[in-house]
Amino acid sequence: MRMVTLTPRLAEQAAMLAYSAYARERRVVTCLPPRPAWPELGEAACLELGVAALEQNRLVGFMCAAAPAERVFGSTHARGVFVPMGCHGSNVEDAEQRQRIYAAMYTAAARLWVRAGAVSHAIALYAHDEALQRLFFRYGFGMRTVDAMQAIEEVPDGPLPLGFSFRELSCCEINLVEPLHRLLYQHFLCSPFFMKRDVPELAAVSEGSRYFVAEQSGKVVSYIKLAAEGETFIARRAHAYWHIDGACTLEDYRGQGIGSALLSYVLHVLRTEGTTRAGVDFESINPVAARFWQHYFTPYTCGVVRRIDERIVEA
Repeated sequence: MRMVTLTPRLAEQAAMLAYSAYARERRVVTCLPPRPAWPELGEAACLELGVAALEQNRLVGFMCAAAPAERVFGSTHARGVFVPMGCHGSNVEDAEQRQRIYAAMYTAAARLWVRAGAVSHAIALYAHDEALQRLFFRYGFGMRTVDAMQAIEEVPDGPLPLGFSFRELSCCEINLVEPLHRLLYQHFLCSPFFMKRDVPELAAVSEGSRYFVAEQSGKVVSYIKLAAEGETFIARRAHAYWHIDGACTLEDYRGQGIGSALLSYVLHVLRTEGTTRAGVDFESINPVAARFWQHYFTPYTCGVVRRIDERIVEA
């Protein structure tokens, strides 16, 4: 196997390999759209932060990162790179052979990333490619993020608890979720999450979003925020899709099924509007969110992260 720098000349072939990897995941997560609009790889290939694996001059795998970013995840001081879904792939079906190809690709790509000063390496693996997950676990990676999706008709309506009402807020009522918005960011600080982010102004993150709430006696006790697009390129409105972009329930009201009932209400509304898919992304290091969302949605990516010794950049 020969490793070369990924160039724009190889981008079209690389995109085909990326689609092969996506199709492999779709065999398990059947609610994924059959043929999403695939991202162009030419721009990423121009960065020279990617590699291609050739066997007998045939492309069998590739991996490329986006441009390095400062303060990755918005909560660290590290410079890092991210390889999203669509920016890596292999058409090799045999799991052991695919491990071998990815091991060589990461070794070559990581060298380029460290030269660019990136000490945090993040890769969006497919959730059901256990062979690659085992490989990157051995290379010091741990899971951090999850993207999940579900076909709405497959999510049954749940019972609505007595004494609570459910509705969508109008644009002039969004300020009603301000206390919950701040509570969500306080939750980020808790163990074992430990993610410190500045709390954005509610108005600054609300444009184009929809808010659904559960109320008791006129008091908002839970909310779910919808956005038109999610973290991955397949999470787009073009697929009759809405993305869950935030949710929180007041502490005194947790454990009563209110969040589940509100989610059922939201999905019922979306279903009547003709939406066919809904999705969510969350941190796996947030056990409360992971437990709740994975009960209703099927993961299709798991983002794994490794942070190397920062002093290696100075070596």
